[in-house]
Amino acid sequence: MVGRHRIVVFYLLTYAISWIPGFTYGALVARGQLSSPAIPFLLLAASYGPTLAALFMLALLREPDETRAFRRHLGAWRAGLGWYALALVLPAGLWAAGSLLAASVFGGSVVFVAAAAAAFPALLLANAGEEIGWRGFAFPHLLAVLRPLPASLVFGALWAGIHLPLYIGALDRFAVLLPLFLGLSVLMAWIYLHTGQGVLPLLLFHASLDTSQFILPLDKTGHGTQTFAAIAALSVAAALGVLWRTRGELGLVRADARQRALASGVGV
Repeated sequence: MVGRHRIVVFYLLTYAISWIPGFTYGALVARGQLSSPAIPFLLLAASYGPTLAALFMLALLREPDETRAFRRHLGAWRAGLGWYALALVLPAGLWAAGSLLAASVFGGSVVFVAAAAAAFPALLLANAGEEIGWRGFAFPHLLAVLRPLPASLVFGALWAGIHLPLYIGALDRFAVLLPLFLGLSVLMAWIYLHTGQGVLPLLLFHASLDTSQFILPLDKTGHGTQTFAAIAALSVAAALGVLWRTRGELGLVRADARQRALASGVGV
């Protein structure tokens, strides 16, 4: 039962693990307890939900091919330097362009905190908790049964949903989180399929995106939501551009033994 529906079980586990600390964090923020020493630990615990769920699934399934495939995705890193540069620059560029666009259209100011770039190594560590599970386990399984575009859209919707607890006090911003994550998911799938389906390039992409949020922080007034919406719109536009250029395929999917087995009878 678990083997035939492993991706469903994985996501149920991921949400269960991540939402508990996530909603605790949301409750503290709603009460104004932003200085609570528990907040960094809660965010880190929520971030590591996907990886903990993936490790639990591997232990539960006890399938050597599954474990080897997981390790292969973790170890795949050989790609052109241009793709690594793109993984770092693209999310930062989208965030910067969206911030400038919102400021020019809606007013407000763009705050630049250069020193926040020092957070990048810590965010690499934090985001590893997501990307090891997402790209090492979940996304390959989605690609086994879906074409790259629908796999990216399903992934993006579930990726957005796991962040719901963090936005319970700012649901207006969460409303634009879904198109943002759908656009980013398509862009990340494009990079993933051109870099050996490894975790590292996507980890760099994710950490670059989060670092940008500290270097160019959202306005705490209503303009913050407008900036978020502008970044989401640019992400969707970039994703549409990639889809047009790749004719909707994003890249070549090389089915491995596990993917063929899944596609031939083991459902999601």
